[in-house]
Amino acid sequence: MSATRLFLFLGLIALFTSVAFAQGYGYGYPESDDGGHHELEAINVNVQVLCNGTTITVTDGSGAPVNSMIMVATATAIYYQQETGDDGIAILPYGQVPCGSSDVEVIVNPRDSRYKLETIYIDFNCPADCQPVQEPQCRADSDCPATQQCTDGQCVPVQCGCGMVQNHQCVAYDCCSDSQCAANELCENHACNPKPAECTADAQCAAAKYCDIPAGTAGGSCKDVTIGDCGKVENHAFVPYGYECGTEPGCPSCPQDSVCVDHKCVQAELSCPSTGTVGDSKPCEATENGVPCANCDYMVTDPTGKESSGKTDEDGNFDLPLTIKGTYTIALLKDGVVLKLIQVQAFPEAAPEEPVKPTSPGLDLGVMVALLFVLLLLAVGLVLYWRSRGSKK
Repeated sequence: MSATRLFLFLGLIALFTSVAFAQGYGYGYPESDDGGHHELEAINVNVQVLCNGTTITVTDGSGAPVNSMIMVATATAIYYQQETGDDGIAILPYGQVPCGSSDVEVIVNPRDSRYKLETIYIDFNCPADCQPVQEPQCRADSDCPATQQCTDGQCVPVQCGCGMVQNHQCVAYDCCSDSQCAANELCENHACNPKPAECTADAQCAAAKYCDIPAGTAGGSCKDVTIGDCGKVENHAFVPYGYECGTEPGCPSCPQDSVCVDHKCVQAELSCPSTGTVGDSKPCEATENGVPCANCDYMVTDPTGKESSGKTDEDGNFDLPLTIKGTYTIALLKDGVVLKLIQVQAFPEAAPEEPVKPTSPGLDLGVMVALLFVLLLLAVGLVLYWRSRGSKK
């Protein structure tokens, strides 16, 4: 034991002994009724270092609580001195003895002179998940700086999003952005002030905006021109296109049997014979809105996929040569837009019929055989007849 610890320990013993004798307690062996001495009983001291405080429990051999004076000290300082309750328990606040301190002396002096004074040495190994108990930093806002307030015993900054902190409180501004003001006001120096006029005439606005001046005021603000169907914004106003049809937003469409070309609906017809023979040249006719489609473009795709183009004559006519068998596709065009599409089927030319060979004149073979058979019978009959005549002579 170091000299410092020995000196402190002897001082503690002297202190506890003086307290014990001052209260009428003996130390060591108390006197018995016959003037003799008997041996003091030992006590049990249990120390538990917990997050909610170090619990020191003092009991006798039977487990009954023993009221005692408790002193906790190290070689350099006395950290704690307290008397247990009737339950024999004293609680040392968490963190009062620094966590990790080793060889910490716990001196227990029982109030009852029957028990021995007990000294134990422990290491204060605090649980890893414990947090030291903080002493209250404040009890009122006045204990904190002017920009802080007392919350749960701690001085914390005053939250003040749109304002300034004065005397531990947030003094709010009228505004911090234009959105906090009326539609015709601006936030300037944290105050809502009327907006200055943005314009007094359309010319002061962009081409797609106009100057909206409320009644009774000299100026107004630039606002977007409302765009209608099938039109555009020009010179601060909406101008409709006036199209019959078109792909622009809001423009009308053509009827199902028409096609929109240059913002006009075109109803076209294309007529050709539906079938033909290879080697033929079939006449075709094209019309546009009921009149001949003069000098109109057409495209022919033959059965092999080969394309050829041409133009109709002044009467909207053209010839379709059928050079090979298969299906021909004919498209009538205007400005690259297909107005009408038809198909023509070409069949191969029929082979010529072979002439019928003339048969030689004469009897039919069957007839001839029958005649020969009859002649043979006649011959046999004549022979038999002549033979019978000869035998009679």
